[in-house]
Amino acid sequence: MHFRPVNSQNLSTLRREIFRGKSLHLPTPAPAIIFLMTSSGTAIVTNHRDLNGDKLVLKGLKFHGYHGVKPEEKKLGQKFLIDVEAWMDLQVAGNSDNLSDTISYTAIYRIVKEVVEGASHNLLESVAQLIASTILSKYHQVSAVRVQVGKPHVAVQGPLDYLGVEITRSQNQRPSKKAQFSGCSGGGGGGGEAVIPAEFREIQSSGEEQMAVA
Repeated sequence: MHFRPVNSQNLSTLRREIFRGKSLHLPTPAPAIIFLMTSSGTAIVTNHRDLNGDKLVLKGLKFHGYHGVKPEEKKLGQKFLIDVEAWMDLQVAGNSDNLSDTISYTAIYRIVKEVVEGASHNLLESVAQLIASTILSKYHQVSAVRVQVGKPHVAVQGPLDYLGVEITRSQNQRPSKKAQFSGCSGGGGGGGEAVIPAEFREIQSSGEEQMAVA
């Protein structure tokens, strides 16, 4: 993987690569802000420092749900395995020994249970996304959440524990303006220079952060 500093000389090249839908990954140790551009032109800003420090952990949750694209999955249902990690400051609760200074495990458990046992989704990605977004919207003290959704009973020839997805979402993750393209390969037509979100301009103006194009 080749790392390059973001500066005025290579900004135009990075723009074109971003607008083609390539993800930008940062070296380790990663700087605070990570800028991603999806193929649909949506900018996402993530603070990877949200994934450091204290967290609540719920592992091996099991529920019966009706998720999947096959008719029998929606009719008969199957078991799903869920793991959740929720990053938040636990020092106050550690010092006070008071439940009101933290989030009860059972509160997060109920969110997962309601989603998995609730309305049918076609994709595990959608199940995981709803769990993560519900936790983050209900508990603002949670800075980031990681959700893993596993399906142990799948039509695959061969031994396995489960197949599934894992996503990580942050309070600082948010969509920016849809990019406007001009003269960029893979972009639409239209006039005007491509719009770079303010968060990206902050990164490139620092001159200290580095990015790598996958």
